[in-house]
Parts: sequence; C-alpha cells; structure tokens
Amino acid sequence: MAKQLPLALHWPKRFSYDSFIISDSNRAAVSQLERWPNWPQQTLILLGPQGCGKSHLAHAHASVANAEVFTPGGLDGIDWRAHPHVVIDGAPVLPDEEAALFHIINGVREEKGSLLITARTAPNAWPTQLADLKSRLAAMVSVSVDEPDDLLLKHILAQHFNDLGVLPAPSVIDYLATRIERSFTGALTCVEALNEAALADKVKISPALARKVMGW
Repeated sequence: MAKQLPLALHWPKRFSYDSFIISDSNRAAVSQLERWPNWPQQTLILLGPQGCGKSHLAHAHASVANAEVFTPGGLDGIDWRAHPHVVIDGAPVLPDEEAALFHIINGVREEKGSLLITARTAPNAWPTQLADLKSRLAAMVSVSVDEPDDLLLKHILAQHFNDLGVLPAPSVIDYLATRIERSFTGALTCVEALNEAALADKVKISPALARKVMGW
C-alpha cells in the first residue's frame, strides 16, 4: 500500500511579545527592543541566525510602535514622512536600494521616528558600497539573539510541533532536545522530518520514530 503523502498545513502565527519565549539566549535583545522609543539615535539592528525569532520580534515591535514592515526589494515604497516608524526585516538591502536606506536612516531621525533592521550578520559583513551608508550603519547600536539554551530549545520544538497541529508528549520533547543539533534550524529540521514521517506511516511521534528518522 502506498504511503499517504503529508499535507502542507500552515497554522496562523501570533506575533507579539507575550507569545515570544524569553530565555537567557534572547533576553538582552528583547530588553533592548522594549526600550523603544528611547533607542540611541532612534535606530536598532537586531542580529541572529535563521529561525531565531527575529521576524517575530520585528512584527511584535511593529505592533507596539505602529511601524510599517518592509523587506529588501520594497524600500522604494517607504514614505518615512507619513510613517516615521519603520521596520526592515531581512537586511542587507539590494544594491540599488542603498541610497533609499541612507535616506530612511536620516529621515526617521528628522521626523523623530525609529528604524529597526533585522539581519543574520552584522553590517560590516554586508556588501555595502555607499560610503555614507556604511558609516551610518557602523554607528547604529546592534543586539544579538544567540543560539537557544536548553529551556528555549524545548519551547521551540514544542512551538514548531504546535504550529503543525501536533502535540507530542513532554517526554518526547525532552528526548529530542538532548539529541538534535543545538540550533534553531536544527529544531525546525527535526520537527518537519518527524512530522512528515509520522503522517506518512500513520504513527505517533516517539523516540523510536526519532531514532529511525534522524539516524540516532
């Protein structure tokens, strides 16, 4: 009998500070975000690896600051005079948007607004060509979200399963947390692989399934 192919289910995400799990690995970042609107130079860069919750925090901040969220490729649509609180999620920007970003940084300061930028790497690693923009970015305060500690890793696993509509026993979460790659991407990869296997084989997610699928 052919195995059932898993359906791609997309469960709604809740972007707020209340729904974000705080631990030692991200406490400093959340604390700095919550200092808004009293950021140095009215700007902040939020750094962290893929899957660490940067976009979650960016949207949570946007709801508090009444900010508009943009991604690279859409910066030409930013009217910082009408909407002086801006979030750019996913820097670095495209080469032809460097001038736009430079003017946004200057503009939000003039209008007493604010600018939050999220990125995986610090600005000195970005391929920025515009010298004036480089100096502006270098002067901005940045804060990092680190790879997850034990507490956060378990919450991340549970949240990823919950987003897929799956509720493994707490003992399964504990088992996985001691064996997976200790990173945000490692947690997501494990959850997706186990969910796909469980749906295909019509079984519950268990340590035995994890050993089979993950090769432990």
